[in-house]
Amino acid sequence: MEQSEKRKIIEAILFSAPNGFVSLDHLKQFFQEDITNILEEIKTHSADHGYTLIERNGKIALVTRKEYAEILKNFWGIEEKEFSQASLEVLAVVAYAGPMSLSEINKIRGVNSSYVVNRLVLRGLLAVEKKNERRYYRLSPEFLNFLGITNESELPDYENIRKDLKKS
Repeated sequence: MEQSEKRKIIEAILFSAPNGFVSLDHLKQFFQEDITNILEEIKTHSADHGYTLIERNGKIALVTRKEYAEILKNFWGIEEKEFSQASLEVLAVVAYAGPMSLSEINKIRGVNSSYVVNRLVLRGLLAVEKKNERRYYRLSPEFLNFLGITNESELPDYENIRKDLKKS
C-alpha cells in the first residue's frame, strides 16, 4: 500500500473516531510499521485547512483550529454555559496541579469538592484515571480541545502556577 493511501486511511480513521482520539499504538499495530512520517505529512497537509492534528497522552485527533472557535460557536449556536465559582476553582486547580485525587483538591481549596468534581466529570470536563484503587482527576481531552490546547502545559504561566500549587 502506498504512503498516500495510508495517509487517507489514517485521516478516515481519525474523522470517524467515536470519541475523537485514536491510540497511536493501535494505529502502529494496524499498519504494522512506524507511521511518524505519515503523521507529519498529515500535519503539513492540514496547515492549509480549518483543522489540525494534535497528539496527547499517546493519542491523536483531528480537531478544528482554535482560531475558528468563535465562528464555530456562532455557526452552531453554542452558548457558553456559566460556571459556578467552585467549578472554576476546581478546574483551575486540576488544570495546573493535576492529575490529582479528590483529597488533594479538597486540601488546596479548603472545602469538600466532591459534588463539584462529580458534576464536572458528568459534564465531560474532567476525566478520571484509576491508579492503585485511587481516582485521579485531570482535564478531559474534550475540555482541552474546547480550550484550543493539546495539554495543560500550554496554559498561561503554567510552570509558575503549578509550582505554587504543588507547595500547598
